[in-house]
Amino acid sequence: MDARHALYEPDSLYDGVGQELPLRPGNSGAASVSVTPKRWRVQMGAVLVGERQDSDLFGVTRSRGYQSVYAAGSFRLNRNVVPFLRIENALDSHYQELLGYPAPSRSAYGGLRFQW
Repeated sequence: MDARHALYEPDSLYDGVGQELPLRPGNSGAASVSVTPKRWRVQMGAVLVGERQDSDLFGVTRSRGYQSVYAAGSFRLNRNVVPFLRIENALDSHYQELLGYPAPSRSAYGGLRFQW
């Protein structure tokens, strides 16, 4: 067998014929809602990712599904200045997007946006 065929064996658990693609969940989705009355902007949403195939040092394994909820808001002070705030992982879910790399816990980001 040449090197080309050694990479993709039809009966391989990880990349064989009929196997699911690694790191690709069977189900995933996102939803968000934005409200923008006059000078305010508020947005809330969630990302939902199902269980998926992964691998570690010991072979093929499964990564658990997860959800991450976020919220963001801003307020236009005048034509040029807009303070904003965004909260990621608002429910403080403990999950790993990639096996071995935990996602950050609840995080808040804010600042000022200057527009000309």
